[in-house]
Amino acid sequence: YLKALDDIKKNFDIKEWKEARSAPVEYLGQNIQQFDEKIVKDMSNYIQKLEPLAIPKETGSRDVTEDERSDLRSLLYKMRWPAMKVVPEVAYDVNRGTQELHRATLETMRECNRVLSRMQDLDKKGEARVTFKPIDLGDPVLISCLDASRGNETGRKSQEAFVSLLTDSKALKEEHNVNM
Repeated sequence: YLKALDDIKKNFDIKEWKEARSAPVEYLGQNIQQFDEKIVKDMSNYIQKLEPLAIPKETGSRDVTEDERSDLRSLLYKMRWPAMKVVPEVAYDVNRGTQELHRATLETMRECNRVLSRMQDLDKKGEARVTFKPIDLGDPVLISCLDASRGNETGRKSQEAFVSLLTDSKALKEEHNVNM
C-alpha cells in the first residue's frame, strides 16, 4: 500500500488525500470506506436527497413547459452521476430520459419520478453500492465486455454497453474476485 501511495505521489500532482480506513469518507457525493478485505463505495446520502419532480395533477399527457423541461433536465442529470457510479440498473432509463428531453411530455416526467423511486429503493435495500475486493496486482487481467443493439431501438436507434473488469488470472480458472 505505501509503495503504491509513493508511486502515485511521484507521478501525479494530487492536492488532497483522504484515507477511508477507520470511517467512511465523503468525496464528490460518494461515501467510501475501506475494510480489511474490501473497499465499499455508495452514494446513499446523495441519492436520498434527490427530490421527485412536481407534476401537475392533469390527466393524460401534454408537452412540458420550458420550466418543467428545465426541472426534468436538472433531475435527470443529477441521477446520471449515481447511475454511472453505483446504480447501473437504472442507467439505461436515465439515459433514455435525457434522449427524450427535446420532446418531453408529462409522461416523461412521471417516468423520471418512477426511475428516481427505483433508484432510492435500491439504495435503501443496500443494492446501490460497489464493493472492490482484493486481487493479485502482480498478475492482473483486464476483461472487457460489449453488448450492443445497433439499430434495434425505436426509430432505428442504437444502444451499447461496455464494461471492464479488473481481476487476476485465478478468475480465468475458478470463481474469484472481480472488480468493475
